[in-house]
Amino acid sequence: MLRLFQVSLVAVYTAGVMNIHPAEAVTLELFSSSQTFITGDSVTVDVRISGLHAPGPPSLGAFDLKVGFDPTLLSPNTVAFGPFLGNQASTAIGDFGFSDSGIASFSDVSLLSPSELDSLQPERFSLATLIFTARQKGKSRFELLPDIQLGDAFGKVILVTKTKDVLVPEPNQLVFVLVGLTITLYHLLGRARLRRN
Repeated sequence: MLRLFQVSLVAVYTAGVMNIHPAEAVTLELFSSSQTFITGDSVTVDVRISGLHAPGPPSLGAFDLKVGFDPTLLSPNTVAFGPFLGNQASTAIGDFGFSDSGIASFSDVSLLSPSELDSLQPERFSLATLIFTARQKGKSRFELLPDIQLGDAFGKVILVTKTKDVLVPEPNQLVFVLVGLTITLYHLLGRARLRRN
């Protein structure tokens, strides 16, 4: 028990000295509009964060992230930043760039006060949406690259405990029901025609 207490004390001391938040359950996730596409399709990837305490600290004050993509399949267009670090026109400064090797780099810094960020941010929200155009028919994988930098409203490092690469939104359950009904109706009509003949 004393050993566990000593290890915990050292961890808390180290976090304080290094200006790092102790382990929060902070998760970064990528959500794609579609992993399969045809030439000319618009493909979006939403970068979301969860696990921050809302409302209250730590709130996210800045981030610098990189997402890998296949440049032979996708042509990058732009990055649309979410509103939860402030308005890009007045209270936040966002920047982005795309490399020829298939890396989207994007960062955002809030100019809002810690209390304003605390009241603005929910427990889960979108940091940014990456927007691409498909160069050709294909299936692409998006990957959150390991150089993850998150800072709270005071500039302290926020550690990410988990990342999840591309998750495609699940289709609406109604679609499955309609497909099932259509198949059933098709078979019933086919049997009725066979009986008539």
